Amino acid sequence: MVAPKHRVALIGTGRVGYQFNFGDLPDNHAEAVVTVESCELVAGVNRGPEKLEDFGTRFGIQALFHDHRQMLEQVKPDLCIIATHPELHAQMVEDCAQAPATRAIICEKPMALSLAECDRMIQVCEDRGVLLQINHNRRWHAQWCRAQELIRE
Repeated sequence: MVAPKHRVALIGTGRVGYQFNFGDLPDNHAEAVVTVESCELVAGVNRGPEKLEDFGTRFGIQALFHDHRQMLEQVKPDLCIIATHPELHAQMVEDCAQAPATRAIICEKPMALSLAECDRMIQVCEDRGVLLQINHNRRWHAQWCRAQELIRE
């Protein structure tokens, strides 16, 4: 029996969401999701229509929204990736965590704009039993590690 795929929604279909491409490995969220057999990219959310439509065309996604709350209600994803501007992160994480279907959230860095927002995000995820991960995709990249070495020296 084949396990059902995790349904993934991308909130923020801009550079980090699906446009970055620096090398051989997936450097953006959408490309990473489609490489994982147990995941299915099912929806996209973006304020602007052009990037949203381009995303939909590139990945064959029909469920395209300008409002993340509408997407949560209609699509009911298991996993939400938030790749928007930092000032939007806290409310979007809270909304995603409160959606009944959500099991996990990946949020881009910076997590939020204040410690109080971070605390609220963590609390709502803990209360709802939702895994919250803050993305640090280049943390172990050789150039970033070298920069850290130089700073320490």
